[in-house]
Amino acid sequence: MMKKLFYFSSILFLFSSCAKDDDLYYSFDTEIGLEIKNKVGKDLLDGDLRVEKITLAGNNNGGESPTGGRLKPDTPPVDSFQLRKIGSVNSLHLTFSPIYKESIIMVKWKDIPKQDTLRAELYNKNNTVYPRKIYLNGNAVWTEGEKGSRGAIKIEKDI
Repeated sequence: MMKKLFYFSSILFLFSSCAKDDDLYYSFDTEIGLEIKNKVGKDLLDGDLRVEKITLAGNNNGGESPTGGRLKPDTPPVDSFQLRKIGSVNSLHLTFSPIYKESIIMVKWKDIPKQDTLRAELYNKNNTVYPRKIYLNGNAVWTEGEKGSRGAIKIEKDI
């Protein structure tokens, strides 16, 4: 009897977790990865560049957010970032805040006075928020549908 109850409750949980829910949201859909090198191709995230602070901001220009008022996404913590090693390359992973159509991440580097500003144009598709374009300091570095993954955006930095 206990075994049947266990299976029944497991199946019930599975169906309820797969049901369409307007509160569904996956933050990894607005995540990006930056590979930052200097002009000669040296990986700057291998000790030369260290994140001191991450700040999130954004605007909706008086309109609705990409969530359209139906979703309730979590805003990532303001200091959230992750440095990952992918093969032999370090990658800085950041998450844009999907409550804005234009989401902005400002990165303050340790011992470097000028911070970098990443800006993304976001949109909602099938109840999930995605970036359409990503800019670094005003210059386009990634556009949806173009060659390359937003998880491996290559940046050249002169430090």
